[in-house]
Amino acid sequence: MEIYLDNAATSHKKPKEVIEKVMEYLKETSCNPGRSAYPLAVKAGRLLFDIREKLASFFGVDEPTRLVFTRNATEAINLFLRGFLSPGSKVLTTSMEHNAVMRTLSALSEERNVRFEKIWGDGRGVLEPAQFREALRKEKYDLVVVNHMSNVSGTLAPLEEICSLCADMGVPVLVDVAQSAGTVLVKMPSEGDVAFAFTGHKSLMAIQGVGGLIFNNDSLGKRVKPLITGGTGSLSSKEVQPDFLPDKLESGTLPMPAIVALGAAIDFINSTGLGKMENHKRRLTRSLIKGLSEIEKVTLYGTKDERQVGVVSFTLKGMTTSEAGDKLSSAGVYCRVGLHCAPSAHRTLGTYPDGTIRFSVGYFNTEEDVRLAVDEVRKIAEKR
Repeated sequence: MEIYLDNAATSHKKPKEVIEKVMEYLKETSCNPGRSAYPLAVKAGRLLFDIREKLASFFGVDEPTRLVFTRNATEAINLFLRGFLSPGSKVLTTSMEHNAVMRTLSALSEERNVRFEKIWGDGRGVLEPAQFREALRKEKYDLVVVNHMSNVSGTLAPLEEICSLCADMGVPVLVDVAQSAGTVLVKMPSEGDVAFAFTGHKSLMAIQGVGGLIFNNDSLGKRVKPLITGGTGSLSSKEVQPDFLPDKLESGTLPMPAIVALGAAIDFINSTGLGKMENHKRRLTRSLIKGLSEIEKVTLYGTKDERQVGVVSFTLKGMTTSEAGDKLSSAGVYCRVGLHCAPSAHRTLGTYPDGTIRFSVGYFNTEEDVRLAVDEVRKIAEKR
């Protein structure tokens, strides 16, 4: 028996269409876009633009050039924070952030005297718009950074309300949608200054190696300085970086096989229906919560309602998370244990420093997977 419940780390399995498209690209094209005018290079360039356009549409952005490809969400977050924040900038973030945000802000605090404060979620990981309203009225911030969906508790932040409030207050927002994109509808607000950082290999169902940063307007993108500089295939006669998107922020050879995989994955999501996929994950999440809650020694974390999707974290009384993870792995249930690169989130939930056992479902999981996984947890709990 092999039951994969670590989709919050990376999705498994991949749609066959994704694998086929990557193989087709490697066999038939496999060259750099935007660097030459021979037929294969032109084909690669058209393919890249088509995928950029497809992704922009997926996020509700009408200008494809506002999408900048990176290796992953962590690089996208670093690109924005390091390229946008100046010495002495002040940032408002939350206790539910991944270390991609927290470690970068901590480094910038040392390097540039960037100051940051956290809005703390409650014991379920819930953030309230009123908390942001109060904080923004008391202090002047240069940026708000918020995780749309916790990789620890699966709790969704009230993104629409937060972005609307920040637009009214004139504060730009960086949103980490690494977990939510491909799980729930994630649409870019038209008002204010907003950027999304995403990755391809989680619920967007592509392969590792591609993510991105996408802006809701050109002016915000122009305010971000490059993380790296170099060849872009444009303005090659100049030894200074282009000042237009996406070239300004997109130096070097792009990971085209991973980008092709992401384009095919978006096609799969669109043809399957994101709503259908979300509903499936919500059913599995409810089944996990119901089954695990019936086990006496299990403590569940999160809201346990419609605000929690895809991720279920729990602990077992009298057992470390590492011990539980080893036993589950031996039984063929593959999950993630520990702090999940989000120690502040675990402090919020009261699960620091041991962390939790995390089950995270994907589109290819079934009710039978859930039933068997819960049964294994029950067996482990009963043997203690």
